[in-house]
Amino acid sequence: MKVFNKHTRELKETEAPRQEYARLGKALTRAIVRDNIQVTHNWRRFITINFVRGLFFGLGSVVGATLLVALVLWLLNVFGGLPIVGDWFDAISSALNKNSTAQ
Repeated sequence: MKVFNKHTRELKETEAPRQEYARLGKALTRAIVRDNIQVTHNWRRFITINFVRGLFFGLGSVVGATLLVALVLWLLNVFGGLPIVGDWFDAISSALNKNSTAQ
C-alpha cells in the first residue's frame, strides 16, 4: 500500500494495514491482560480501584442528572411563551417545580 507523506511530499510503500492492525491489536490485548493480572493479584489495589471507580460513577451520574433536569426546566421556561404549546409547557414546568419543592 502506498502512503503519501505530506511533510516530504513523497509516496512510500508501507506494510499492509491489516497486518499492522493485527500486530497492534495483539500488543494491546497483551497489555490489557497483563494489567488485569497485576490488579487482581493485589486485593487491596483491586478494592481501592473499584471503590474509587464507584465514587466517580456515582458523582458523574448525579452531576449529569442535575444538568439534564436543569436543561429541561430551562427549555420549558423558554418555550412557555409560545402560543400553541405554551400552556402545556407551563403546566409541565409548574408540575415539576411543585414536585421538586415538595421533596
